[in-house]
Amino acid sequence: MKALVVTDLDGSLLDSRDYSFEPARRVLDDLAQRGIPLVACSSKTCAEMRAVLAEMGLGAPFAAENGGGVFFPATEPWRRVLESLEARPAFIEERDDLLLVRRGPRYRDILEAMDRLRAQGFALRGFADMSAEEVAARTGLSVPAARLARRREFDECFVVDSPTQPDDSALEQAVRALGYRLTRGSLLHLLGHQDKGQAFRLLHTACERFFGTALRTIALGDGYNDLPMLLAADTAVLIPPPNGEPDPDLARALASHPHAITASAPGPAGWADALSAWLGP
Repeated sequence: MKALVVTDLDGSLLDSRDYSFEPARRVLDDLAQRGIPLVACSSKTCAEMRAVLAEMGLGAPFAAENGGGVFFPATEPWRRVLESLEARPAFIEERDDLLLVRRGPRYRDILEAMDRLRAQGFALRGFADMSAEEVAARTGLSVPAARLARRREFDECFVVDSPTQPDDSALEQAVRALGYRLTRGSLLHLLGHQDKGQAFRLLHTACERFFGTALRTIALGDGYNDLPMLLAADTAVLIPPPNGEPDPDLARALASHPHAITASAPGPAGWADALSAWLGP
């Protein structure tokens, strides 16, 4: 049976400190030689992902901003695949050489929700409030990469900009009351009801239609925002953080998965080891 690899980027295929994927290059080449598609599902923006994937020699399909936008090549075969889906996406938009399946709310609506949360007393500072230089300082991205990270469309990255940390449950309750959700990657994200699991299922179904065969799946990720994607895959790989100790709550959440493993090392080195073992000789 052919395979489909779906992966998070930051902290998984990309090192969380320097954003390098060099330790995984050999396995990326192996996937290409075997003809196994690799699909990225990240909290990064479309603009960020296109730059990173081009450096890796990859392209669409991919999912951006925690599943808020799922992008496919704007070719007739992919267009026919999307049109053939039984549960047709609510929005399919033309985006230059891409087809966008919109799952998340409009960015302007998310920013309005941020303003309403601030009016309730929550001191929140999002990427829309920061310069590219500040985003770079907070994330470790280069300033040009931070400019791409600020080009958000489907969710908002933010920090709590207060010396007194608010009660997490109070913030979550206020967010839910507005009809939104919180998730956590390297930063907090305010988003709609999309998640990486929904994006994974759309990508899986579309790829099976495109390749005309069943695809066994493996998903690799390191954070809570990856959990829906990991639970939806045949095999789930949890990438540990730089200290080597996965979050115990996240590990417990994956305990019910029949084929969940923890990678042997953080970042792209652990990513490569786990995927190489899964692929076999």
